[in-house]
Amino acid sequence: MLLRLNRSSPTPLYHQIVQAIRWRIGTGELRAGDPLPAVRDAAVGWGVNYHTVRRAYQELAQLGWIETVQGAGTTVATAPPLDGAGAEDDLEQWLDEVVATAKDRYHLTPVALAQRIWDRGRVPRVVMVECNAHQATFLAQQLEEAWPVEVIPWSLDEPGDPPQLPLIGTYFHHVEMRARWPHRAADMRFVALWLDRALEKRIEAIASRRPIRRLRLVEQDLGTAEDMAAGVSAEEMAAGVSALLSPRFTVTTTVGDPAELLPALEADELLLVAPRLWDRLPAAIREDERVLDVRHVIVPEELNRVWGSLVRAGAAAGDVR
Repeated sequence: MLLRLNRSSPTPLYHQIVQAIRWRIGTGELRAGDPLPAVRDAAVGWGVNYHTVRRAYQELAQLGWIETVQGAGTTVATAPPLDGAGAEDDLEQWLDEVVATAKDRYHLTPVALAQRIWDRGRVPRVVMVECNAHQATFLAQQLEEAWPVEVIPWSLDEPGDPPQLPLIGTYFHHVEMRARWPHRAADMRFVALWLDRALEKRIEAIASRRPIRRLRLVEQDLGTAEDMAAGVSAEEMAAGVSALLSPRFTVTTTVGDPAELLPALEADELLLVAPRLWDRLPAAIREDERVLDVRHVIVPEELNRVWGSLVRAGAAAGDVR
C-alpha cells in the first residue's frame, strides 16, 4: 500500500498517514479485515520513521478504524466508525472547547496554542551515511529503534551533499566523509560497528534443515582500493564471520556474481554476500534461502555515547513535519 507523503506540508507525517488510510477505507480500496503492513515494513516502504507509523496506527486504532490482534497483525476494523457530518460536528465542538480552555486557563491565543501543538509534533532528524543503500537503511533502522528520531539513509554513492542535519557515519568511512564534506565536520558523529551476531542464528536455522558445512563469502573483488578505503577486506570479513560461527563451518572467499554462482552451489554450501554486493542483487536472488547478507550493526555502547553528544550539542533539534 503506497502512500505519497508531502514532507513540506505543515501536516505531521503521522497524520498524513492517518488521513491516507482513512481515505482508502472510506473509498473501499481497503475493506474490513484487509491486512495492513507491519509497522517496521510500513516504515521502510513509506520511507518514514518507525515511530511515525506506530503513532499513526495507534491513532487509527483509537478512532476505531483499524484493530491489532496479538499474533495476527493489524487489519481494517470489521466495523469502521461512521465518518459523516455528526463526527465533524463533534470535532468542531471539541476544538471550540480546547481553544476556550487554552484562553481562559492558560491565557493562550489560538495562534499560540497552535504553535504549542506544532512543537509537540516535531521529531528530530539525522542522516545515516554508509557506502551502500542496503547497509545505510539497515543502520538507520537501528538508530530509529534506539533514538526518538527519524533517520534518513544516505549512500556514499549518491551525488551531492546530504541534508543539513547531523551526520552519523561509521569509522570505516571517517576519512572519506571528512574529505568529501569538510565544511560539514561539525555535523559529523561516528560509530563503531561489528558483525551482526544474528548471522549465526540465521545460518544455524538453515543448517537444522539442510547439511550445511561450507560458507562462501562473495565479494565484487578481494583487495581493491575501494576495500582499503572502506577499511575492511573480504578476507577480514570472512575471518570475522568464522569467529562468530561453530568450527564445523568452513568460510572461504570468492569473487563473482551470486546469481551465476548459485546454480553450481553444492548441497552443503551457502553464499554469504558482502553488503556492497547485496545492494545490487535482484529480489529473486535475495529471497533464495541459500543466499544470506552479511550485516554490520552498531556497537550498543556507541548508541548512548553518540546520542548524548547530539543532545549536549543541541544538534538533534531539527524537526520533521
